[in-house]
Amino acid sequence: MTDFYRNKTVLVTGVAGFLGAHLARALLAAGADVIGLDRVTDSPCLRVHGLTGAVPILDADITAGPELLWHFIGGNLQPLPSVVFHLAGASHIAWCQEHPTEAMQANVVGTLNVLEACRALRDRGAPLDAVVVASSNHIYAGGTRGRGVPYIEADQIGAVDVYGMTKGAADMLARTWAESFGLPVVALRHLNAYGGADPHASHIVPATILSLLDGKAPVIRSDGNPVKGYLYIDDLIRAYLHAGQIAATRPGAYNIGGVSMALRVADLVQRIIGVSGRDAEPDIRGEDLSQKGYIEQLDDRVFRATGWRDETTLTEGLRATWNWYVAHGGMAWLSA
Repeated sequence: MTDFYRNKTVLVTGVAGFLGAHLARALLAAGADVIGLDRVTDSPCLRVHGLTGAVPILDADITAGPELLWHFIGGNLQPLPSVVFHLAGASHIAWCQEHPTEAMQANVVGTLNVLEACRALRDRGAPLDAVVVASSNHIYAGGTRGRGVPYIEADQIGAVDVYGMTKGAADMLARTWAESFGLPVVALRHLNAYGGADPHASHIVPATILSLLDGKAPVIRSDGNPVKGYLYIDDLIRAYLHAGQIAATRPGAYNIGGVSMALRVADLVQRIIGVSGRDAEPDIRGEDLSQKGYIEQLDDRVFRATGWRDETTLTEGLRATWNWYVAHGGMAWLSA
């Protein structure tokens, strides 16, 4: 890694979560002065990475308005941040479907407020080098049925579920603010991240690992045939760091995670069983067929052409993730 982040003040929204804590740790290692912004000022993710106390956190709600965000940022941070990573929002698909109004507030209004606060930063003299916005592979039209895969960046945005729609709107806001106001904004549309310190026990990778650690058969609620993509957390963090470095010269939206990273859910579970060394067979229940025919594939050649590469094979990443949860007692770290 270059010295791009050394001695820069970097603001991370959503710093207390899975992705935010991993990113904050990497930024500190790169020599940045990291400030968090979150409604949660302490979390298991922060603690397990040793970030409690090491990363000051502004207790703020991104939906409260750009003026309030500017008050927190402009009034409390000196020097003002030159890089902003916007990760805060609603990321649980089922929750968004059940709470569409709250999902709109978090993912759309929240992103608008952050972008406007960044514009205020720039217009009031901050040396704004980059704004990186977390988008999603779920934004593409037809993604729930795999039409037109693999997706390229120019493909239609038009998801039909609430989560995908809100992330698509946030993605469009990011690109519009880059084009209309000259902000150095990059939106990253990436695959499902997996790795150690994921607090979401319902995610397929930790859920499978936890079942195996408990001596139980991993449960697959679908028919096992949906095809999804998985990106190891270290590779995704390097993608975010790289995006910050190119934002000023190559703003826009980028896919992260190529076709080779996609596989059937049943095959993913078998791979996890393989790295665990346990004798088990998945319990394929076929109860949830809402993703029947689902194919999740991205073409990420554009981002790779800017210099990013994934360095972790699926087997390596799953083995590292298995070892992490073994070392941390499954989910015992959440209450440590």
